[in-house]
Amino acid sequence: MLIASRWSGIRSAAAPRWRRCCWRHGGCGPSSSPDAAIGIDVASTGGGPIAALLSPRLLRNAIVSATATNPLLTGPLLGRFVAQPAAVTDTRVRVLQAPLVVQGATDAFGDWLLDFLTAHEVLLSTDSTTYRSLALPALVIWGDRDTTTPLPQGQRLAQLIAGSELAVMAGIGHMPQLEDNDQFNRLLTTFLARQHASRPESGK
Repeated sequence: MLIASRWSGIRSAAAPRWRRCCWRHGGCGPSSSPDAAIGIDVASTGGGPIAALLSPRLLRNAIVSATATNPLLTGPLLGRFVAQPAAVTDTRVRVLQAPLVVQGATDAFGDWLLDFLTAHEVLLSTDSTTYRSLALPALVIWGDRDTTTPLPQGQRLAQLIAGSELAVMAGIGHMPQLEDNDQFNRLLTTFLARQHASRPESGK
């Protein structure tokens, strides 16, 4: 729900002509590396001292409840990902807060966090050759003020996917679909319509 709510703005623009899919990647937050935050060619660290700190459930739950699932911090935390403060609306904050009041939410989030930090699963999306093997049209949309996954990482991703296009949204942070939904949808639907028109069967 947390992830889906951040993409709800593209539903009306993309439906009913196109199907929406998401893939899981191994990105894990801010980094100076061109690839680290988007998870390309980055080895798992196994969590290190942070994972050891979070291993005891009582301590883990105390940390999570004071930060990630603390409703007083939902707005400020969302604000750290955007360059446009107006994107942090009361409605969006309430949507993000809704799962936090479900019984067991802190336990579940803490368990996920520990697994995220300690998992040794090898994801296809962490292998740069996976991107190079893609043989389909791709549009990479990135905000030029993204401090979580800075623009050089978007440029790197676009370089890996042969024939892809990079659309840079000026003055936008990590969540372009929230910060300027209209521009994001225009970029997306224009790209999709152009791809559809170029297909041989589209003229039939």
